Amino acid sequence: MSANLAEVRRTSALSKVINQIHKLEAIEQDVIALLPTLTDDQVIETRATARLLFASGWKIEIACDAEIWDRTQKALRGRGNVDVEEKGILAAVNKRADDIGCSARTVYENARIYRTFKENIESTCKNLDDKGFFQAALQSPQPQVAIESFAQTKMVNPHFRVSDAWKIVKGPKQGPKEDETKVAQLPEAQAWLAEVYAAVVPFIDTAPENAPFLNIMIRAVAGVILGQSDRTIEGDCRVIMDAIEENNGLSGDDLYDWQIAHFYFMGEDQLKDRLLLMVSNRELVEDDAGPSGRQAKRRGALPKWYVPYYTKRKKQEGFMCRKCDEWHRDPADCLEE
Repeated sequence: MSANLAEVRRTSALSKVINQIHKLEAIEQDVIALLPTLTDDQVIETRATARLLFASGWKIEIACDAEIWDRTQKALRGRGNVDVEEKGILAAVNKRADDIGCSARTVYENARIYRTFKENIESTCKNLDDKGFFQAALQSPQPQVAIESFAQTKMVNPHFRVSDAWKIVKGPKQGPKEDETKVAQLPEAQAWLAEVYAAVVPFIDTAPENAPFLNIMIRAVAGVILGQSDRTIEGDCRVIMDAIEENNGLSGDDLYDWQIAHFYFMGEDQLKDRLLLMVSNRELVEDDAGPSGRQAKRRGALPKWYVPYYTKRKKQEGFMCRKCDEWHRDPADCLEE
């Protein structure tokens, strides 16, 4: 009985909170319509109040993502997986991508922010109203020190921005990073890869007779090592195109998750460089998921969505109809007799 009562109270409390949020959403247009009639001070006060709502929103969002990540991890462990790898959790969360409204990688990053800075967000760093400050601090060698420093700076200088925080974390601007394919060819990298490959080779085709699938696994691992040792820019681009064609288009985040799941390892910055190259070479085009696309439920700005250039070009092909002076892709589209 007490358990049922507790559940009723939880449901009732959540219902009240969500109801209040929906009320805010409903008055959004009323507030905007009212703005022309307000004084300067009233407009500034309204903006400051709206900023508070924004600050509360992202904090709730990352807390939700941390809970989603933790529950997924517990569920996988409950199936007998003692050591749950990050890759498996990413795959599990990705299955619910439509419901969540973002990629598994975003959920993972939000969960990291919440776990790392939970105490700071709730107490010492309340004046940092943008998630970007915490994203920047997370890239610092000492995240806690960085976020406390940002909070102190923001207190003294209200104009301290997220871009300023990133400049502190990144330090002086450096030259472009060397391409990964060139790094992989360096003697020390080749020696390391050769050593790892030599350690794997003795296990090829040595799995127990009743577990031939393990032979497939070890051969795949050996193949991954060899693949990294002779990576090329063209090869990277082929992998990207295969992934995008297979999925009828992908966002940058989803593409990053796909390549890891398929045992092809490319750094995030390098992946961005490859995408820019393929767009400039007219192999890919930046598109959107469309009204019925998988990204339709995502709130806020959509990530860049990539499709093969030839599919965009095919959409644009057509002819000017002489009967109705309209652009058609098929003669049957003309409505004139």
